[in-house]
Amino acid sequence: MMANRDTDKLKLSLRVAEMYYQDNESQSVIAESLNISRPTVSRLLQYAKDAGIVKIQIINPVVSIQVLAEKLQAKYGIEFHVVPNKYVGTTAIQDSVGKYAADYLTTIVKPQDIIGIGWGKRFIVSLNI
Repeated sequence: MMANRDTDKLKLSLRVAEMYYQDNESQSVIAESLNISRPTVSRLLQYAKDAGIVKIQIINPVVSIQVLAEKLQAKYGIEFHVVPNKYVGTTAIQDSVGKYAADYLTTIVKPQDIIGIGWGKRFIVSLNI
């Protein structure tokens, strides 16, 4: 009998988790539709986490970008690099890389230096900064 009760709790917890995390239903709506109390919904959500049914993962894009930048630096021996935020559009990335390039050039170029450059959208953006 105990196994059936655990199985029922697991099934209910799964249903509550699906409604809450996948269907974006509020705990109150879930409680009303399943004819259980809102605190029970909360406990079932916690049970779902504890049982491994639900896994919450927070992805920090800033940390991910920094890790990618460090890998590029290590693999290619790059002293200076810019890894644009992947969550912005192409134009914003071009603007971002162009701005960083312009800022970086102002810190390393001396009046007597000669610079060889390529041509492209990012270069034009850095000139326009």
